[in-house]
Amino acid sequence: MAKWAKIILVVSLVLNVVLIMGYGYYTSYARAKIFKCTAMSVEFEEMVLKRVLSTLESDDPAKITALKERLPKDIEKAKKLSINLQQAAEW
Repeated sequence: MAKWAKIILVVSLVLNVVLIMGYGYYTSYARAKIFKCTAMSVEFEEMVLKRVLSTLESDDPAKITALKERLPKDIEKAKKLSINLQQAAEW
């Protein structure tokens, strides 16, 4: 009986080590994905701000008016998306 108990103990320890290693890999992978998505979001925001700045610097009244009309809509869409993402994160 002692032999089987030792085998069960060793198997249990091995499975626990595998579980801990898997959890460590999963958390590092998830963290890397989160940072990558955040970096992509910041890059996109930078591109949008550069486009807005170039439009404002162009001194073209039609482009500036179109930008002023589009920005409130884009801000509202961003707010809705932010709320949806926060709700999804809480789920």
